[in-house]
Amino acid sequence: MAKTRKRFDPLARMSEQGIVGYIEEETEYQVLEVLVEDILDSPFQTREEIAPDNDEEQAKFAQLVYSIKTRGVHPPIPVQRHPTLPGKYFLPAGGHGRRDAAREAGLDTIPIVVVEFSEEEVGLATAQENLARRELTTIEEGRLYRQLMDTFGWTQEELASRLGMKNRGRIKDCVALVEFAPDILAMVRRRRGNSGMRAAGYLHRLDDPRYRIAPEEARRLRAPIITGFLANERTTEGVRIDVETLLATTQAQQAHTEHKMSAPPAPTNTAALLHNHTEKKNEQLVIAPSHFMPSEAREAHVHAPVEPVSPIVNVVNTQPAPTTLHVPLSETTEREGQVQEVFKRFQRYKRLIGNEVPSEHERETLTKLAGEIQAILDRT
Repeated sequence: MAKTRKRFDPLARMSEQGIVGYIEEETEYQVLEVLVEDILDSPFQTREEIAPDNDEEQAKFAQLVYSIKTRGVHPPIPVQRHPTLPGKYFLPAGGHGRRDAAREAGLDTIPIVVVEFSEEEVGLATAQENLARRELTTIEEGRLYRQLMDTFGWTQEELASRLGMKNRGRIKDCVALVEFAPDILAMVRRRRGNSGMRAAGYLHRLDDPRYRIAPEEARRLRAPIITGFLANERTTEGVRIDVETLLATTQAQQAHTEHKMSAPPAPTNTAALLHNHTEKKNEQLVIAPSHFMPSEAREAHVHAPVEPVSPIVNVVNTQPAPTTLHVPLSETTEREGQVQEVFKRFQRYKRLIGNEVPSEHERETLTKLAGEIQAILDRT
């Protein structure tokens, strides 16, 4: 059933919200009742379903469902005819939440008005609508930026200008995030905000091809760090230190392996080489003195019985060379990382206490800490 309303303009409403620039015109819009299932997403809609553990978003959606159950959908939702599916529509900008809430409320049909946007206007309107309401996660935001740039060939600077953003830093970070490994993206979905993005950036370093870590191994190394971060047992700085320690350990192990592979092969029969070397030395020791004797004495010496010469057992050193490295390099690197983290935490404590006098409990702890540090430094 169709109704006619004079001067109802959904674009003007968007313009009032600062979403779409528009000049109001004297236009009549026809209000239609269409099936909820006939209204499809905007082609630039990148928002995922509301996560079950996102209590704030779930509460907002429940409130919208209740409002629609009691008051209906008002005003009508602006839609655009689908270019390839007859009888279908899509949402050129906002309205996704109200459509989904109407479906949840049990409505079969909802009121709509048909509008016309260019593809570029649809893309920008969808982006501005979602960004204005702060509904997108950083992952969804990155996918939206990536789609807009790919569709219209815009650079990050051009996209920032069209969206009214002061710099492209946010666009750059969100677009880069989209390419991260699935386990990192799962973490970002659970830990929103800048801390989650910074931690994701540190964890992504394990996928840097320069470190030659297989994807499965990188995921295994990240798992305990992600678990600790989500449980608030690790700070963002702690994530950075953990990753740097892992990378240093991995590089040391790779260098050690490459050194072993490039070293020349050791003799396969050391005993035989030692025996041959001893025999030659014995021959030299037996005949050498005769060269410096008179002829008569030399002749007597040559025919004299030869006493056996004890083998020279120290010609070839078969023992491994002593080493000054008493602990594995990976363990040393891990210890250095822990010391750095303790130092950074102590610096934060110094900033907190400032010029104040430490409490009795603080003084006791600091004294113990100083004693432990001095005991380690006294080792030789």
